[in-house]
Order: sequence, then C-alpha cells, then structure tokens
Amino acid sequence: MGEFWIADISDFDLPGGRLPRGQNARKARFLGQIVSAACLISVGEFQVSAVGCRKRPNRRRCPGKIRLGCDPQSDDIQWACTQCNDRGTITNWRQTRWDLSPELKNGHIISLSEERARRAGRLPAAMPLKIFELDLELVYAPVVLEERVCRRIRLSGDNTLQDLHEIIHLAFDRVEQEGYEFMFGPPYDPETRRFSGSSVDMDEELPSEAKVVRLDSLGLRPGDTFGYLFDFSDEWAHQITVRSVKEMISRTVAPQVVSRMGDSPPQLPTVEEAWDDDLFWNDAETTYPLTGLYGPYRAEQGINTEDWLALDELERHLLVMEAHTHSLPADHIPVESMLLHAVLHVQAESHLALLEPRKARALLKQHVAPGGDRHQAIHRLGQELVRNQLTPPPAPPGRRTTPRKSGRK
Repeated sequence: MGEFWIADISDFDLPGGRLPRGQNARKARFLGQIVSAACLISVGEFQVSAVGCRKRPNRRRCPGKIRLGCDPQSDDIQWACTQCNDRGTITNWRQTRWDLSPELKNGHIISLSEERARRAGRLPAAMPLKIFELDLELVYAPVVLEERVCRRIRLSGDNTLQDLHEIIHLAFDRVEQEGYEFMFGPPYDPETRRFSGSSVDMDEELPSEAKVVRLDSLGLRPGDTFGYLFDFSDEWAHQITVRSVKEMISRTVAPQVVSRMGDSPPQLPTVEEAWDDDLFWNDAETTYPLTGLYGPYRAEQGINTEDWLALDELERHLLVMEAHTHSLPADHIPVESMLLHAVLHVQAESHLALLEPRKARALLKQHVAPGGDRHQAIHRLGQELVRNQLTPPPAPPGRRTTPRKSGRK
C-alpha cells in the first residue's frame, strides 16, 4: 500500500531563492518536478510524466513513473506512481519557482497537451467570458460558530449553479451530499427566485434547474448578494456577495477556491464531541446501530470471543451502550453514567476473552454472587479490574536484615 502525502510546496520555496537542505531539498526537487510537469498539461487532464518515483522498495529504485494533473475544482496538483501507488496532493503551488504558468502565458514555453488538442481541433476556442469572484460567509449552522467562516471562489459565467454548489461543497470540506437551494431575494418572500437541486438526481431525464441555469444568465453585478441553503434538514445558510465581475476573452475557467478564512465546522459530530456528551449515548440506538451489524450484546448470555476481539475499543463501548439503551433487567444497578458503566463491561468482557476458556469460566464463577447471574458477575469483575488499574501497585518489600548468628558460644 502506497503512502499518501499532502504537501504545501510553498514551504519549500524559501526567501532569497534558497532551497531547504538535506532531505527537504530532495523533497523539494521531487515536488518541483511534478509541479512543472503539471503546468504543461491542461487543467483537469491527467498524464503519465517522465518524473520517476521517489520510492526505494527493498533498496531498489521503483520503476514507476508519476501520473499527474491539476484538479479543476481545488486547483491542487494530484499525483500517483504507476507501480507502487505512492501518491499525494500538492497545494499552494502557484507563484512558486516551479510554477510555469507565467511562461506559458508569455509564450516562452507551450503546453504540449494544449498544442496537440489545438492541432487536432479539440481545443475550445477562446470566447468572451465573464469571470466572477464571489465571497461566501456561513451565517447560520447547526453547530456553534466560534469564528467567521468565509471563502472566496472564482468561476466563469458559463458555469452553472450546480457547478457553484459543487465548489462550495468542496470549499467548506463537506462530506455528505444533501439537497440545496439558491435564493435571489428575501428568504420568505414568495416572489424570491429560487433554484433547487441535489448532488444526485434521481431522474436524469428531468435535471434540476440548478444544472441548466448559467451564472451569466442571472444579471449579477458587483455588490449583489444572494443566499445559498445546504441541507434542508440541518440548514447550513450562506450569504454570497459578488465581489467582482470581469469580462475577458478566454476559455472556460474551472471553479476554484481562491482564499479561506476560518476552519470549516464538521458536517457530522466527531467522535470526540460524542464522548464529551454523556447524554449523547441515549441516542446510541439510532446513531450507531451496531446491533444490526454485529448482533446484540447480552451480558447474561455471554459473547463470542472471536467476534468481540475483532471489534475495536470504541465499537465495544457502543455495542454495550446500545444493549443498555434497549432494555435493562429489573434488578440492574442504577446507571448514572452510561459511558462509565460501559467501561466496566468492556474491561470485564475483554479480559475474559483473552483468557483460556477454562480459566475464563473459573474467574467468572468466582464473581457470581449467590442468586446472581452472569450480568451481575460482569459488574463485579469490571469494578475489580478498574479498581486495580487505578490503585498504584504496592512498593516492593525491603530486604530483611536479620542479625547473623555467631558460631561461638
């Protein structure tokens, strides 16, 4: 399995034309070759270059070549070895020493892929285009916004509202695909123009309006504002301001994120947020339906040790909490913290699963109280194991110094 490397190449472009030293110098040369090669092919096109792989498996040079290209949405350069699958992404490469874009524009060098496409008649002709720069601010979210979250986006007028949605999705680092709507007017005004869409149309014969409405058909001017709502359930609301509109003779400009301010809030709750809120586990049945994947956990009946050990630590805790969310025995001890109670179960079950079956049965039998069952024995064993982990071991006894008996009377 190859390594995935995300590199900000501007970190290697030191002031005064200097390069890093040592291992960083080799990294800079390798990444610089990739950037220069990617400049010579059209944006969105990926080709195998003459750049050799950097890897040395078994102390022998990998024979693979680097396949590379520039992503039209993120403007990042992506690369991968054709042999060992070593791969990565290069960010902030423009205006570094390895960026050949100025030489391409001045005609000092040519893009081979564009020249081949031009001679074959496949290169679209330059035409009058409007280039829009839009400022976006996240103004409402289902999470607490501790800072302003803004993005600046550039795209051309022949891009559709669906294209704008997709670059916004990328700009705010979202994962889940949900429905969206652009609003040109007050949100609750029935006269407001609205264009809705989804990332995946169920009926391709009837594409959403957002897929056919071009940006230059909306009559936007600098200073105009409009709204964008993502996810009709959670409601992520954005205000979009037209920063500039420039007319130029050019080919289509791929949508790209120009600048960012503020960290993107997570679209889904993180595991850490879930652990911090003990009340969260009351919804474990619907939020983490592990019971449907691995079968129910029943402390009174025991577990399949192989299946239990195949789970990671978090999955074991969630499975125990789901079981306690469904129902509790009438004689079950009061549970003040579901999270801490799950720790007892996981400690006991994991300890038993690692023992030989005969020793596990004997240990469990020691913790069964008169008239009790396996569930109660798990509580006793878990409390004992947790207590042992929290109690420091006793200090080693000192050497006994008993006086030696003399052989003389």
